Amino acid sequence: MTEKLLRWFVSIAILPVVILPKEMAYAQGEEEERGRIEIGVRQLYGDRNSSKFNEYRDIPQGFFIRHSEVNLNNLLNNTFFFNFQSRDTREDDQTYLVDLGMYRKYRLELRWDQTPHVFTTTAKSFFLESSPGVFTAPSALRSLLVSQPSNLEAVLDSARLLDMSLRRDLGAGTFTYTPASDWSLQVGYSREKQVGHRPFGTTTNSFTNTLEMPEPIDYRTHQVKAGAEYAVTRWGFQASTSSSIFNNMVSTLVWDNPFRVTDAVGGGSRGRLDLYPDNAAHNLSFAGALNIPHSTRFMASIVPGWMRQNDPFLPFTINTAITGIPSLPASSLQGSKQTLAMNYTLTSKAIPHFPLTLRYRSYDYNNNTPSLTFPQYVSTDGSLSAAGIARRSLPYAYNRKTLGLDTSWEPIKNSSLKFLYEWERMDRQHRDVELSDEQTVGAVFDLNPGDWVLLKASYRHSRRDPEHYEAQEGSFPLGEGTALGQLHELRKLDEAARGRHRAETLVQLTPVDQFSFAASYGTTQDDYDKSAYGLQQDINFNYTFELTYTPRPAVSFFAEYTREKYKYRQRSRQRVPVTPTAPLNDSPNNDWESNRRDLEDTWAAGVDASPSDQVIFNAFWSLSVAKYSVRTRALGNPSLPGFLVTTAQDYPDTSNRWHQMVSSVKFPLLSGNLTPKLEYRYEKYDRIDFQLVNVAQYLILEAPTVNAIFLGVGADIPGYNAHIVSASLEYRF
Repeated sequence: MTEKLLRWFVSIAILPVVILPKEMAYAQGEEEERGRIEIGVRQLYGDRNSSKFNEYRDIPQGFFIRHSEVNLNNLLNNTFFFNFQSRDTREDDQTYLVDLGMYRKYRLELRWDQTPHVFTTTAKSFFLESSPGVFTAPSALRSLLVSQPSNLEAVLDSARLLDMSLRRDLGAGTFTYTPASDWSLQVGYSREKQVGHRPFGTTTNSFTNTLEMPEPIDYRTHQVKAGAEYAVTRWGFQASTSSSIFNNMVSTLVWDNPFRVTDAVGGGSRGRLDLYPDNAAHNLSFAGALNIPHSTRFMASIVPGWMRQNDPFLPFTINTAITGIPSLPASSLQGSKQTLAMNYTLTSKAIPHFPLTLRYRSYDYNNNTPSLTFPQYVSTDGSLSAAGIARRSLPYAYNRKTLGLDTSWEPIKNSSLKFLYEWERMDRQHRDVELSDEQTVGAVFDLNPGDWVLLKASYRHSRRDPEHYEAQEGSFPLGEGTALGQLHELRKLDEAARGRHRAETLVQLTPVDQFSFAASYGTTQDDYDKSAYGLQQDINFNYTFELTYTPRPAVSFFAEYTREKYKYRQRSRQRVPVTPTAPLNDSPNNDWESNRRDLEDTWAAGVDASPSDQVIFNAFWSLSVAKYSVRTRALGNPSLPGFLVTTAQDYPDTSNRWHQMVSSVKFPLLSGNLTPKLEYRYEKYDRIDFQLVNVAQYLILEAPTVNAIFLGVGADIPGYNAHIVSASLEYRF
């Protein structure tokens, strides 16, 4: 009730300003428009139960305030100003902005907005959240499921629905003070709150019981900024500081295992996971610019940063039946990282017709977090790992240096040809590749011979060469036991040798004032030609066509089409470690290859027309279609001994369609101060996804020795078909 009263209070708070007499708002000067407000009623029809309908928005039925604005820019002899804006007032995606101050002296900006995120509306569970992050199941129900798992369907039929959504509330303010024309001081603060639940996968008993739980979301993020800026004709300087502090109010997830009542070695009655830890990040920023003789300018920025995280470690397990558990190597991580970003740019026009730009960038990611060795571990709260299999945390770090040079030349009037070169070096710690270099060369061409044509084209070629690739296995200081470990011929995509081609082009034609046409094309093609396994090829391209036709000043038509295509090819091997009953099987005959293709097409068209001063008509239509396919094939010979490729299977194709149509008619009255509006919106969303369609909320897989049970929350995202009709009235004052 309190929140509803607050929403109503905010929605009517601007009314005193709306009806404020103009002689109070303006001491002198001519009258101008002070703002507007649009209110109306809305009716919804069709099937809109899907979470996709209100995934990131809120469209309720009934009364609404679409937007409101108050602009008082000439208060008290043009000395003060006050501006207010609101969007979607009283709804879960509402936004409010306040901007006020004194010209050339100070300014205060305030913002508050909300963003919902609905994950699904079909989730249900018999778990109860007894306290934040702790989910329990009744003892009698657990005993029933242990003795008779087949009753799971009947239990789920009576389960309660879950609210799988969250809402983000953000409040921010910035104050700027200008004591003199060349000085500016600024401070700012923001607080973001996220509260809700979302589906989260967990597992117990050595992965035999896979459970999907509602993950509790209760985050607080605080950001504080302060800075000063000084600028004169020849030089300028800027310094600032910023801090970001994240607090997770629910740091641990605990849940009952509905298929076991008591703890035992090999299976726990409960599971436990640590959620995202509290952390903090702090930065200083120094930047400056200096004009040097001979049309030369130097710019620099230096940004040191510090990151800290020291969340306490949880015990190895919550299973009380497991004994012989070693002590933790530390009570907490003591995570500490320091960054240093430096950017230097020198531009010069000292040589006529050949401007030069030289850039140098450096980013140092220094990880001072201690490296901890865990002698053993408990997997899925089931059992203690074998002796001699230790794991070590590695403080990953890197340094990136980039040097670039570009120059341009004007071969003919209204054209330019730019040449560029860039060198980048990556120096990594605790990675498979310690040092790699990447060099890029390219050219950009602009041609604009007249007002009716514009042509832009660019091409860049890059080559990344690592010095030496050696599989990093430092996380297992004593080896991995019987596990096979990393395939040594595998190359990780961010470290592997790579050739890259990137091209873009744009053409704009306006032969007559009433007609314009534009077309663009872009592609990026990555070839990992030295990767025997892993990602081998990544190709994407897109092209767009846009057409605008204005037969009369009051009528305009437009249409556009866009295609995006992504193709990936990767190679891997199915491997089996040695067992007491079978030898090692790590043969190239068990290699397999996967090809993935993502294709997206978008069409759009519309018309804007004002046949008279009393009627304004707008219509918009769009259709977006996305298709995804994965084709996998075995590369070996099935007739040879040891062939066991079972993972090389094609996945079913998935797709989705988003169809939208919007039309509106406005009838301006009283010289445009009062405008009634009728609007109709149609939305349709369809999807085909084998991961969601006809997938049961639970699966019981029977095996010779142990049963495996999957229990989900039934999170589905079906399609919807909705009609939205609204009538509103906009008043400008």
